[in-house]
Amino acid sequence: MATATTVVTTSGTDVNKVWKIIQGELATAIQFDNAEWDMVDDFVPPEGLPFSARSVTIPLDINEGAGIASIPEGGFEARESSPNASEITVTLQQFNGRFNASLLAMYADKGEAQVKRQLLFQGAHKVRDLSRHFSDYFYGASTGYLAQINAATTATTGTYTLIGGYGVSGITASAFLSDKFRVGDYVALIRSAALVSNAIGKVGSITTSTGVVVITWNGSVVSASADYLVKANSKGNTTIDHTDYNRGLVGTIDLTTTASVHSLSSATVPAWDVAYSDTVAGRFSGSKVTRAGDEIDNKGGGRVTHLLMDQGVRRDWINLERAALRFSDPMAMETDGNVKSKGRKIMATKRVPPGYVYAFDKSALSKWALLPKPDGKFSWGDGKEYIDENAMVFRIDMPVALVCRNRRKLAYFTGQTSA
Repeated sequence: MATATTVVTTSGTDVNKVWKIIQGELATAIQFDNAEWDMVDDFVPPEGLPFSARSVTIPLDINEGAGIASIPEGGFEARESSPNASEITVTLQQFNGRFNASLLAMYADKGEAQVKRQLLFQGAHKVRDLSRHFSDYFYGASTGYLAQINAATTATTGTYTLIGGYGVSGITASAFLSDKFRVGDYVALIRSAALVSNAIGKVGSITTSTGVVVITWNGSVVSASADYLVKANSKGNTTIDHTDYNRGLVGTIDLTTTASVHSLSSATVPAWDVAYSDTVAGRFSGSKVTRAGDEIDNKGGGRVTHLLMDQGVRRDWINLERAALRFSDPMAMETDGNVKSKGRKIMATKRVPPGYVYAFDKSALSKWALLPKPDGKFSWGDGKEYIDENAMVFRIDMPVALVCRNRRKLAYFTGQTSA
């Protein structure tokens, strides 16, 4: 008679019900941080500037006087004259984000039953979304433009290639443009300061490598090449007032390249302009930093405290500097050495437009906010119950503005070589 075969009882199949399901700690699997979100906290805040629903203005001592005479003994004295001050008008933008949770989730809110408390998880993500929104708008324009599209089509679900980041024809990098949107964002098309008919819709997919987005609209949309794309995450979902059009921050694109900033134009007041600009393509270098510093000192009475640059430009700058260095001990050379500039904070982030460098004195810029910076630490008491749904809604509000009081403390470079 043959020997009986041994059948091994496997823990993963035969007796798997006696094993517990084990979960580790919640792991952060992508990069959520945005340097701009924290950087602006270092800027000089407006001194006790209150909010008025009617108008908030700041006077500027910006106009130089004239009229000094060299006179003969006993001669006529100089003509009397005094310059007037100028004035800027600042406007807050209210950033708002919401999430909800069922009342059952509140009743069952026990820490031992959750990898991370649901409310804290949802709140942290909403603050991260707000942080990214603010950081993107930091570099943009008050129009709220994030990109343009290149397709003239008629479609209910359209496929579009993104061009013209922030509405600037020279900002074309697909990965940069794609990063301004997320699947699930609602967006709108703007043409000639008006909402294109039916053109509020939901982003269904994004192809980062090619900058292609697929959007399902509220109806049939006739798009035109160079239409502007803005966010439209408001629940209104109907008119241009339900979009972000003209609700962006006065960001770096405006501050450095737009004539009229805070309702004052450099065409009227020539001193209301950047100290220096360089739009000639080339490699960024220490001598360019020095030039920007000289111009900011000469025209704005400041110094370069911050350099914000495209990460690729920083890499090329490192390569440029390394080629010029001499080493007494080649074996001690660090292969990933960085560049430094005494007394200046160099920040290279993925949100700086490709090929751009901003040099500025931080005293020129202020973050004006009516509420404390949100931290995402919600409690159930922070929510508001729906009337008919068995759930609560939570919100984050951030009424905020970027305020510039001295454009002569700003300088910028475009078309810089990227590595």
